[in-house]
Amino acid sequence: MWNVPRIAVSDDGYCYVQRDLYSGTIECYDRNLEQLYAIDGGWRPTKRTPKEMEAAASIQVMGLTFGDENHTVRRLIARRGGEMWVQPWQNGTVNGDILLERFGPDGVRLDDVRIVGAPDLAGEWIIRGDKLLWMGIEDSDADNEVLPYIRVYDLVAR
Repeated sequence: MWNVPRIAVSDDGYCYVQRDLYSGTIECYDRNLEQLYAIDGGWRPTKRTPKEMEAAASIQVMGLTFGDENHTVRRLIARRGGEMWVQPWQNGTVNGDILLERFGPDGVRLDDVRIVGAPDLAGEWIIRGDKLLWMGIEDSDADNEVLPYIRVYDLVAR
């Protein structure tokens, strides 16, 4: 079992911690690590699909086994001013759009954020400020060379 907490820290010092990756609870701390609040977003683990089980098995880390349940949250994104965006594991993407739940500095759920036009690429992404950075590896035509890449996208409100 993977027991490392999920953590996100904003530029202005807010820290969000999900200690149990199979729980829907996220704690918020200020820059002095004083707890401000805890929320329960109602997220629950979901069963892995056969495709997800296959992807997990392909990682092949010695001694690491994967359970048949996903975590409750894919990503925590700490935003300036105490705002937090959460990408739930279930319903985290729909038709290529990234769906996030937005919480205010008091822990109250505000609304949803939908990032449209996300690239259909393998890899991982992070959000910093108004930028989405997509990182991955692509094959080169030359001698089976593998090339890492980072693509930067501007986030624009509609």
